[in-house]
Amino acid sequence: MKKRMILALVLVFALLCLACSHDADDGTSESSLTSEQSATSESSASPSISSADGTTSADGTSGETSTESNTLSDTSGTTTSAESTSSDTSTGTESSATSSDTSTSSKPAENSESSKPTEGSENSKPSENSDTSSGSGNPSQTAHTHNYKTTVVKPTCTENGYTLHKCSCGDSYTDSEIPATGHKLNPNSYGVKEPPTYTTPPVYERTCIYCNQWFVDPDYETGWEPAMTGTEEDLALVRERFKKVKGEYPEGTKWDSSCKYSSVAFGMNGSECAGFALLTSDYLFGTYWNGRHSDVVYDNLLPGDIVHIAKEYNGGQTGHWVVIMEVFDDHVTVVEGNYGGTVHWGRNINREAIEHGDELLTRYNPPPRLK
Repeated sequence: MKKRMILALVLVFALLCLACSHDADDGTSESSLTSEQSATSESSASPSISSADGTTSADGTSGETSTESNTLSDTSGTTTSAESTSSDTSTGTESSATSSDTSTSSKPAENSESSKPTEGSENSKPSENSDTSSGSGNPSQTAHTHNYKTTVVKPTCTENGYTLHKCSCGDSYTDSEIPATGHKLNPNSYGVKEPPTYTTPPVYERTCIYCNQWFVDPDYETGWEPAMTGTEEDLALVRERFKKVKGEYPEGTKWDSSCKYSSVAFGMNGSECAGFALLTSDYLFGTYWNGRHSDVVYDNLLPGDIVHIAKEYNGGQTGHWVVIMEVFDDHVTVVEGNYGGTVHWGRNINREAIEHGDELLTRYNPPPRLK
């Protein structure tokens, strides 16, 4: 009776093992493995054991069942032999399940943290800024390609120009440098920065055609000369310049009522004899220093002074303008225009006629010995 109960228990156990084997074949073995550690330990604790009939057993418990089944076979004859066959079958099936488990243990479970990295980790997914050219980034991402916009920056008076290449990402570089233009003064502009004095020249300015700022023009021809004071050097220079006037307007050159001249220095327009007197004064003294009007004092006269002779001393005709060349004790030597309609050099006029002159124009500063 006890043997039958034992045999029944063995049979129930074998049926349970067979059911487990079917579950393993259906792919449920993965859920029975709760962790990589249990699968690995089961694999290492169940080495393959070959039985005499070639069936492999990987489970120690199954091996014990098979042994017990063989023992029962000896005792119960034919019945136990069938049960032994059933046991062998279950053992083989269990062995097959164990083999499946063993092969499963060589591959970590899908739920294992170590076998599947977390999404977004540095190793599994590169950042958006990763450079795929290094081989470590996500191949689906492409590297940024610069698209430069070209802008030509023109040079200024003081700074060089260049070509600017700039990408939308902020990267930029420059090339094709153009030298600065420098200031270029407009010849049609004119301004007085500092007016002249008797001893210092005026300072003139012009505007730059590029930046429109005012700059001193050191090359501006002002024609300025220091005001003469009547020194021996001044008088020698005036006599030398008389020669230049005579070279351009020699004796007999036409200068009649149709001839006119405007003097900036005197601020006067003159015709006939007055026009020639003003022209000669500008030749001798330049165009800067204003002529001074004064009464005629014979002893104060110097070469280059202009005297207006009253009509009473001019043959009863109208008054007459002359330019004094030299001064002597009793007479002066003059040059004049419209003398018979021409330029005349070297006429002597006595002292009395000069002393009765009604006006003196001088360019010396200060006018020598004026009243």
